[in-house]
Amino acid sequence: MIALSAVLLAGCTPARPTGLLPPSVQGPRGHEFAISLPTPPKTRTTGPDPTVIVVTKHGPDIRSVWSLENHGVVVSVYELNTSIARSRAAPLLRSFLWTKVRGSVSSWRGHPSETVHFSYSASPSKPTYNDGEFVIWDHRTVFTVIVAGRSDSFIQSVFDSFRIT
Repeated sequence: MIALSAVLLAGCTPARPTGLLPPSVQGPRGHEFAISLPTPPKTRTTGPDPTVIVVTKHGPDIRSVWSLENHGVVVSVYELNTSIARSRAAPLLRSFLWTKVRGSVSSWRGHPSETVHFSYSASPSKPTYNDGEFVIWDHRTVFTVIVAGRSDSFIQSVFDSFRIT
């Protein structure tokens, strides 16, 4: 009976995709998030630094940028100097996408967001690579998550693990 209970309980625990660690809290103070990564993260902090402060084409200027890079996963946290109107969410989110491929703006846990998945190959005889971008706007913070060169299910698992804390 004990063995059967253990098997049943194990079946109730959501499976973490192969190759991802349990979610860990990352990010600069006041802009923390949790995410599952392939290995323990390496971080790079930038700003506030006059060379980093830029004005995006949709209005807000960036006070500071914090980035985490980890085996094809890059998470960046942009702290904005100014608030922008919610009606400007779509242009704001799109200004942070690296690719020209556009998804649709939606709501992610009450925050405006945009998610893009795309595949590419150098030629028909070359392997296909999958990339994904996820951009979330939370008041004066923009979070971007980029996953490169992984399967669509891996990309989605990384996106699904993301939480603003």
